[in-house]
Amino acid sequence: MIFELLVDAEEAVEYANKTPNLTDAQKAHLIGFLSDEGLRNSEIREALDIERPYTVSHLKRAARLSESELTLWHNNPTKITLGHVRAIANFPEARRTRMLRDLLARRIPVHEYESIARGEASEIDVDIKRFQESVSEQTGHPISVRYNSRKQSGSISIQFFSLGELEDIAEQLGYKRDEFA
Repeated sequence: MIFELLVDAEEAVEYANKTPNLTDAQKAHLIGFLSDEGLRNSEIREALDIERPYTVSHLKRAARLSESELTLWHNNPTKITLGHVRAIANFPEARRTRMLRDLLARRIPVHEYESIARGEASEIDVDIKRFQESVSEQTGHPISVRYNSRKQSGSISIQFFSLGELEDIAEQLGYKRDEFA
């Protein structure tokens, strides 16, 4: 069973201490239960040996998710993180579920997901998109650009599918292996 059926706070704490590799979804379920049992955040932190105060608050907020949403999160811990869940925890269940399923289909970084949750556009600047396409065509490799307009900085990611392709890309960038061997 993914989420234990707990009887009281003492049993929940004992379960948490006996199960060292709980996922964030399981921790959220457990902390939600302890909160419902009347424990304050500081008592939960002490009982579960959690160092950071805000961790309990974030997991408590995540505990608002339905069991099916928690299960979806539990089954996809690398695609759905606490940051993603925190961004949508206050939404109605239907919207949360739709957003979580969309997240699974499109691997979205937390900062972008938070913007989407706030209703902000997540469209890439037209010039950046054009640049991506142009460089992809020229190199023959898919690239993506992450650009922060506020900081006027970003990064370029170039995909390759073999070490030979990596060497070709390095040569196109001016790297000569013989100079550094």
